[in-house]
Amino acid sequence: MYANILPVRSQRGAMEPIPDCRFEESGGDYVIRVRTDAIPREQISRFFDYLLVEVGSRKFDMTDDEIAALADEVDRAAWERLRPMVEEKLRSG
Repeated sequence: MYANILPVRSQRGAMEPIPDCRFEESGGDYVIRVRTDAIPREQISRFFDYLLVEVGSRKFDMTDDEIAALADEVDRAAWERLRPMVEEKLRSG
């Protein structure tokens, strides 16, 4: 059972649930479910990278400089993962 369904404003102005995106708390964890056809994988990957930086900074009581260095490292790692896809798209497009 989902604890919360993210709302969206309908054309009528009322807040209605987004069926493609759900959020719940379960056993001490947050669980976010997003349909694979609702958002590109690259955007989810960037969101997950943000979460890793945020959790790491809180868990290890990091300074602003350490957070910035970790964020740069995550950006480099994300680019290395995405680079082959981008290059392939540029070659074929």
